[in-house]
Amino acid sequence: IAALIGEVITPLSVSFPTLLLVIGIGDSLHFLSRFHEERRAGLSVQAAALETGMTVGEACFLTSFTSAVGFGSLCLTNMPILQGFGIIASIGLITAFFVQITLMPACLCFSKGPPLEEQERVSSGIRTIVRAIIKPGRPLLVTLFGAFICLGSAVASQDLNINYFFSKILSSEHTASKGNALLDESFTGLLSVDVNLQGPEGSFKNPEVLKKMDELLASASEHPG
Repeated sequence: IAALIGEVITPLSVSFPTLLLVIGIGDSLHFLSRFHEERRAGLSVQAAALETGMTVGEACFLTSFTSAVGFGSLCLTNMPILQGFGIIASIGLITAFFVQITLMPACLCFSKGPPLEEQERVSSGIRTIVRAIIKPGRPLLVTLFGAFICLGSAVASQDLNINYFFSKILSSEHTASKGNALLDESFTGLLSVDVNLQGPEGSFKNPEVLKKMDELLASASEHPG
């Protein structure tokens, strides 16, 4: 799909395979779990596959669709690298869903053995946690605790540092990283400065504005530091 629409591979888009694989495996596990649950309830292989496709398939469609919309919203940004990532991720998520909704029921129909037994250790552990949470008075405490964690995370995130340096994208052994390190150590290093001028529509057709822009350029040329 990326090749057909002319999308290039970027340091961000290399995460496509991992992203789609993780989401695809998660939905497939939902299919398998429900399928064996229906089989343990006495349904035939075909009936269990049908019931699983109708119930879990609907839920997986909603999750895939909302995730695709979320990634698609990146197209509203002004950064081409994020726009391309959003487009491919959205298409990939929808494609992964249709592969799953067709391939999983078809493969499950080949199942000949008995249904898998329920994992009592996992099920009982989850059941214990849920029962402890839903006891009277505890849902409010759990909700307040979650709100406190979110608030604390928001406060803590104010100390996050943003690093756009190219050398942090590549490994320290990469030739580009070594070159940048040599420039930083032996010369003044690399620093790009962008000056963006903004104004009402048609401003840059005004001779006075153009004159001021020339003055700005001349001043910058006289003070390269």
